[in-house]
Amino acid sequence: MATIKGFLKRNTPNGAGLITIKYRYSGKYTIFSTRQKIEPEHWHAPTGYVLPSHRDHIFLNQVIDKYKQAVNTTVQRLILQGILPDKFSVHRFFIDPVVPISRFEQFVNRERLRSPAIIPIPEALEPYSPVGPPAPAVRKPEPVASFFQLLEEWIERNPNVQVRNSTKRQRKSLKNVLDSFQKEKAVTLSFATMDNNFYSSFCNFIVKDRNSRNSNLGKYIKQLKTFLRYAQATHGVSVHPQHTSWRGLSENSPKIALREEEVELIYTCNYASERHRKAADLLALGCWTGLRYSDLIQVGQFNLNQDFLICTNDKTGNTSLAPLAVYPQITSVLRKYDTDIKSMAISNQKFNQYVKEAAQIAGLIDLVEIRIERLGETIKKKIPKWQAISSHTARRTFVTNMRKKGFPPEQVMRMSGHKSYTEFAKYNKLNTQDLLETIKTLGF
Repeated sequence: MATIKGFLKRNTPNGAGLITIKYRYSGKYTIFSTRQKIEPEHWHAPTGYVLPSHRDHIFLNQVIDKYKQAVNTTVQRLILQGILPDKFSVHRFFIDPVVPISRFEQFVNRERLRSPAIIPIPEALEPYSPVGPPAPAVRKPEPVASFFQLLEEWIERNPNVQVRNSTKRQRKSLKNVLDSFQKEKAVTLSFATMDNNFYSSFCNFIVKDRNSRNSNLGKYIKQLKTFLRYAQATHGVSVHPQHTSWRGLSENSPKIALREEEVELIYTCNYASERHRKAADLLALGCWTGLRYSDLIQVGQFNLNQDFLICTNDKTGNTSLAPLAVYPQITSVLRKYDTDIKSMAISNQKFNQYVKEAAQIAGLIDLVEIRIERLGETIKKKIPKWQAISSHTARRTFVTNMRKKGFPPEQVMRMSGHKSYTEFAKYNKLNTQDLLETIKTLGF
């Protein structure tokens, strides 16, 4: 019985395998090299073809079909000439489909003159079909869903990975901003357009057109690369290879911490607008608890005990402990809203807008110097302090003020939920004036 099948040799030094065609007859076989190499994870041994996960799978499977057809043609011609198609005859007189070297007719004539007896034709030779393996993905590739169809699937129905709610929100935000980019730039996004030209245009769109920060751009790039890898691995989509070199951009954005009297000033100020009142209360509560905004708006009665406000962080899973004895105002804010902070919840973007307005009304107009890096440009300027306030100012304020009170770093990390001292140090905004006050307190 004879068989013709694709086979991957895996003994190459760099880990890639050489695609060959194995011809087996009467228990003995010979192989023919296609001179094509792939990584073993892209090879489907049962069918002898390249999986759709490889970006060039269509071309490589066509090469395999071409070589299999060439082997089959050699076998059939040998049989028609009455020559036994064993591994020696087939290998010796195989006509390479890429580099044809045909001495077949000369050989047949010479052999028939030398041995005119008819050689039995094997009856068990398998019929060969050049269409491909029985797998539909190779023989008749299914139509690939559009870019945004797969993006929607990745957001909503990825069964392989458990995704946090915060990550889902980031993915939906990516979809919205890509849709806006497509409309405003009058382009049609596809997997083939994910090259460096798109990357450059997208960076300018986020940072310059939308006046957003490098940190936001970095989140979009990270999520987009994750989606492109998902499309390649799950659906065998061919994606432009340049996307692997994309990188997020670093940024030194305005990062300040408020003094305790400034927090009290914002909290006790009389606001005519309800939105400013709620934004001020949320900021003050964040400054007294050290919670991220995403955790702060989830606080309820179940988070309180006699000594602490306890919260499990949605981002890291760590536990934060806000001491009620240090900031008894925590209880006052919770009581004002019936211990249901969710009723105050607004989007992070709206909160950042409202809290700046509230701080301006409260009179935080002192100038602070900031240094911002955007798309490689460094910007230094002085702005009123209220313009530098955002939701994450609260977490930096908590860490800084707890350190001012004399709590050691280890205890403050336990309260804030930090596990890494490197990350914790980024929130500690003690300045020169704080150092001088500490020296005076110590009696020097």
